[in-house]
Amino acid sequence: MDKELSLNRHQVTVINGHTSKSLPVKFGVPQGSVLGPILFLLFCNDLTDIDDLKEGKISMYADDTTLYTAAPNYDLVAIILNKMLEKLFKWCCQNRLTPHPDKTEFLLMSRKNFIGPLQSIKLGGYMIKQVKST
Repeated sequence: MDKELSLNRHQVTVINGHTSKSLPVKFGVPQGSVLGPILFLLFCNDLTDIDDLKEGKISMYADDTTLYTAAPNYDLVAIILNKMLEKLFKWCCQNRLTPHPDKTEFLLMSRKNFIGPLQSIKLGGYMIKQVKST
């Protein structure tokens, strides 16, 4: 990175029309740089290791992570997903990444109609919203 570029970066915060004092940015990667996504991928490289039992599958693209599983019944699917989500949440906390349950959703697919209540799918104690399509 250009040394001059790194020394001349400043940031301000604007809240309700009030602007903070401009302060120099002493570390970090400029937004839009090629380095940012590469460093993020290196940082998250071990995230797929949370599926140590191989009950599901983890797919990652940029900063989007998808968990998949298949099981003979809905209760087993919920149990597996909740185990994986618990491990995901723990990994995020240990690596200082903030999971966003409000941006997280789950989709159940089946050839049969589901009758009966489904146990909650949770990420860090927060119930995840079920969707019909994504």
